Amino acid sequence: MRTLLGIASIAILASTPALAQSHHVSLAAKSVANGGGSKQDNSQSSSGRTDSFGRGYTQTQSTRVHEQTHQTSVEITVRNFGKEPENIEVQWFFIGASVEQSSRQEIIDSGKKDLQILGSKTTVFVATSTPVKSSIISATTTGQSNGVGSNRSYLPTSSTERVGTKMKGWIVRLVADGTVIQSVGSTSYFKELGADSKKLDNMERRPTSAF
Repeated sequence: MRTLLGIASIAILASTPALAQSHHVSLAAKSVANGGGSKQDNSQSSSGRTDSFGRGYTQTQSTRVHEQTHQTSVEITVRNFGKEPENIEVQWFFIGASVEQSSRQEIIDSGKKDLQILGSKTTVFVATSTPVKSSIISATTTGQSNGVGSNRSYLPTSSTERVGTKMKGWIVRLVADGTVIQSVGSTSYFKELGADSKKLDNMERRPTSAF
């Protein structure tokens, strides 16, 4: 069974004034949709076993896998408030983290777009991340004796494992002449990270996609 999660509009707005006076541009970005889906799979398997006393029993393992898919879209607005055309590169980064080790963040998707914006004009477009998946795997093992008329049960065991990646946030920045002139993010931390090219370049990342 598969259940789709609702698409919600989130009023996260991040904007900052231009950092370089020679470029008359402004940048704003906001999350416009967080979506994805979820599904659950159940399975069961049985096998014959022998305990430490040489008695036969049937071991049954029941497994449940709950999988979630996460995806984020960001609306990016670039405005030229000067009179002359501006040639700008827009870069965006989607940051995720391992479910097993949430402090280990990585760039799960990124992209860029070259823009030429005429004087007093505005360009708006949407960047969407590739989906990421996380799963909760629950397993329970039980045992039941095979002897005729016997009702001997074995203590059940259970385990839970979390695997995959979760979305943590995003960064959008403007680059002109090879220099970052503006950076915005879904949080203040990501905004500051975007302004620090050295730290951003040192993050683990997956392949870059072109817009």
